[in-house]
Amino acid sequence: LWSNESSCIIPELPSVGFHGDRWYRPIETSEKQRPFEDCVMALDLAGGGEDELAYAIVARTNGTLFLLDAGSFEGGWKREENLLGIAQKAIRWKVNLIHDETTGAQELFRKLLAQVLARECKAAGWRVGFTEKGFRSSVNKAKRIAEIMEQVMGQHRLVVNRAIIDSDYRYEKPGYGIEESAEYQLFYQMVHLDPEDPKDGGLEHDDRIDALAMACLYHAPALGMDREEQTRLYAQEEQWRETESFLAEVDRVDPVAARNHPPSALEWVRSLREHR
Repeated sequence: LWSNESSCIIPELPSVGFHGDRWYRPIETSEKQRPFEDCVMALDLAGGGEDELAYAIVARTNGTLFLLDAGSFEGGWKREENLLGIAQKAIRWKVNLIHDETTGAQELFRKLLAQVLARECKAAGWRVGFTEKGFRSSVNKAKRIAEIMEQVMGQHRLVVNRAIIDSDYRYEKPGYGIEESAEYQLFYQMVHLDPEDPKDGGLEHDDRIDALAMACLYHAPALGMDREEQTRLYAQEEQWRETESFLAEVDRVDPVAARNHPPSALEWVRSLREHR
């Protein structure tokens, strides 16, 4: 649960924002950790020049988005080491789907990445697919990104992995100084994006924030759900599962009674659950 109380401010975390911008910890968290419902890895494929192959890994549960990892790979998607890096991060964070841009190179990119994913996922015992359609946008890029992020952050639905904040702040692009490298940092791009600026939103580079916006947009249909109602339903499901587990143990301990007096307690509870 988000709060702007002073006790929730995390003063030791670096901020690249403007005066008054701060990082906040939640004022309240649930004792039970609910598993993620979905996890996507969005990729902003590197173009020409100095663009990066940026990625953002965002999971969702209960109408809240969790930014698990974000960063970039130098040199674009044709490098074998970058394809391997994508696969390893997807497996590390249990990504379900890869969400990329619809470009002229998308078919070749997906073919190359699929080969690496098949090899790495087989060894790891995990499966990663691709979204049916890649990301396509015909509107002003800066305005699109701003609208997506305002929707998510205005409702305080984005939770950020603290490790990303530290690594992003310390990122120094090879061959660049500290100040020049700031333009490649995710959170610098987030706070300095100007949707009213007709020239690229006021940013020289927007690859990382674009990848994050793509991931958030993928989850957008789930953001309209009532989080309190989802929490209540999940708690209810947990109670049903605990009851079923208990009665399954009862039936196992006394199989004769379960067999001679059908339906068993477990079957009876499952019937109630299906028809409730």
